[in-house]
Amino acid sequence: MAYPNLIAFSANDTLPQYRTGVTKDKILPYYDVADSFWGITHVRNVYDKGYMAGMSCVNFGIDGNVTRAQFAQILYNIAGKPAVTYTGQFSDIPQGRWYTAAVSWAAENGLVGGYPDGTFAPNAAIKREDIAVILFHRAGSPSAQVLDLDTRFSDSEQINAYAQEAVNWAVATGVINGNADGTLEPRGNATRAQSAAIITNITA
Repeated sequence: MAYPNLIAFSANDTLPQYRTGVTKDKILPYYDVADSFWGITHVRNVYDKGYMAGMSCVNFGIDGNVTRAQFAQILYNIAGKPAVTYTGQFSDIPQGRWYTAAVSWAAENGLVGGYPDGTFAPNAAIKREDIAVILFHRAGSPSAQVLDLDTRFSDSEQINAYAQEAVNWAVATGVINGNADGTLEPRGNATRAQSAAIITNITA
């Protein structure tokens, strides 16, 4: 039986190239990361490099909070997931959890610390100023130009004393930026999109 609408190809024929314009970049599978989204390049960067994954296979969760354990995992991913020995530094970080190795590694390398009661609070949302402190330590606590943060941000008085130097460094080096309304939100929770931008800034 003949099928007149079908095209037959011989072994010597060249097949048409339907995928013109396709790059080596992975296609973002997340429906909440539109082409017009301010952070699309940052999300693509952390996704392509395997530093961050979505909350599901189709949702990155751009506005969701990043937990302390998740941020430790991101840094652990960047480091290439080196071998680590579990020492039980924190009472609420048991063996066998998805974040155990990452938190243990981050603690061993002086990037994170716990609370006076011996806990780490892995599921607590991480604050923007705490990200600055962690990344400041990761960078070796370098000196940076001292900025007048009071003139830059309307809420600079909210920066806790322990984070002052780290936040100054993070702003001076472009690791962390303020918001369009002139605030920094140092005690605010870092969203996943903001964290993708910060990670892009330190790994570019």
